[in-house]
Amino acid sequence: MLFNLEHDTRNAIIGYLVPDGFADRPRIIVRDGQETLFEMECNEMREAVLRAGRHETGMIGFRIDDTILPDIEQRPELTLWDHKSGVLIYRRAPPASVVKKKLVRVETQMIPFLAMDKAIKPHFQYGADGVDRFGLETVQQMFHLNAVPSIYLAGRLQIRTFTEFLDRDFQAIAVINDPYMEMAERLFLLQRFKSVPQGIFGDRDRMTFGPAVEHFAEVDISSSASLKDALKVMPDPVSRILNAPLTRQIALSSGDESLGPNAVPAAVDMLSRFAVVGLREAPETYIEPIAELIGVEPSTLPEASNFSQIASIADRLRDLPIAEKLLEKDIIVYHFARQAILDSYKRTADL
Repeated sequence: MLFNLEHDTRNAIIGYLVPDGFADRPRIIVRDGQETLFEMECNEMREAVLRAGRHETGMIGFRIDDTILPDIEQRPELTLWDHKSGVLIYRRAPPASVVKKKLVRVETQMIPFLAMDKAIKPHFQYGADGVDRFGLETVQQMFHLNAVPSIYLAGRLQIRTFTEFLDRDFQAIAVINDPYMEMAERLFLLQRFKSVPQGIFGDRDRMTFGPAVEHFAEVDISSSASLKDALKVMPDPVSRILNAPLTRQIALSSGDESLGPNAVPAAVDMLSRFAVVGLREAPETYIEPIAELIGVEPSTLPEASNFSQIASIADRLRDLPIAEKLLEKDIIVYHFARQAILDSYKRTADL
């Protein structure tokens, strides 16, 4: 799906929405704050889209002006949404009230840090979390919203795919987890995956994680022996979920690629380009730097939740050579990143 704002002249909002379906008729939902005002079908021709063969009719443009919404100029909280996918197309925001930066929070954990997104997103004009639920083209379009100076995106992205945006005007932030804790959390979640509320994981995730959900369904993850047996006989689709997930996500352009000998230095190098990398085990290493980056009080940002059950599973995993083998690359990346983060935080605290 492609979309963009072309103009907001206060008395008219003009843009376009190219749906995924060639013959689909795109519809826009218009809201003011939490109130839905109306829906409208895109009814303006975009010849370039028609000529490019991207849409059957080319009727993908929209214009919302004072003939449709008479008091449009006095509505500072207008938002436009795609009817079919629920993707935010545009949010009007008073210029003085938003952070004039473009930020992407790279979610490196399987259980999303939703509380952090909820705290940060209102400070930005355009905000979208869980963006990995959408197709690559849709996510790239979010990065390409050139008429919007204030953007916050968050999701489990293969960030190397979006390097060009980090080279341009986006800054990346991340909170990374101890590899054994992350594996424990993934196992914990896989056994409860079918009860996870809709919306947290997309259809693509449910297909990707499906084999792992089935593999660990009857495994007693509180038993070291059961864990060992289950980890030893994983088929490739299951192994990919637990085999160095941090390195795979940060170093590779696609999760289907193989982890080569240069994966570790590539992951460390990529993390070094982030504006903020914090440790989940040490909230001060991410709360204070993120607060400073976006200009808010640290007390307004949350700490990541921790669960004693997961810590117990992680302790069992630390004693299993098969777990260490699976996490070898992540352990190395985490070691270097942790040392650099703690050294940097100590230097800052000493100033």
